[in-house]
Amino acid sequence: MTHTRRASLLVVFAHPDDEILHSGILAHLADRGARVTLVCATDGEAGKPHGSVGPVDDLGALRTDELRRSCERLGIEEPVLLRFHDSARKERQRHDDPHALANVDMLDVEAALRAIIAEVKPHVVLTFEPHGGYYHPDHVAIQRATTAAFFSSGVMGPEAPERLFY
Repeated sequence: MTHTRRASLLVVFAHPDDEILHSGILAHLADRGARVTLVCATDGEAGKPHGSVGPVDDLGALRTDELRRSCERLGIEEPVLLRFHDSARKERQRHDDPHALANVDMLDVEAALRAIIAEVKPHVVLTFEPHGGYYHPDHVAIQRATTAAFFSSGVMGPEAPERLFY
């Protein structure tokens, strides 16, 4: 007897709100019955809140809450949060934070993603293109770790992901 797995997509991004450019396809696939799992590497705490939001005590908590609500509205699973620190960028980049995603050993990030791949068993993995869209150090880091996890997960056999898209 042959079992067919439910279609599954694993989406891997760096920050809450990175899903916005892909939200239409994520909602469409979920609506068609695919399992859509979003992994977010950081809480986005180093971003800048929009002025309309007003004062924010904990930007990371606000942004992860927004991500949870976004996933709910898109009809996809609760996000998987890796909880690395947001590296920021340019003059604000956190070069001295050992937990900032751009400073973390990429083998550790790859291992975390490989464990999620083993659990979710996605057919397809989606992440940033090699330049991270606009060279954000966290986008580039998560793209590299995701690509490495995709290729190193091939040892998992018939349930390994079949495709990697940027």
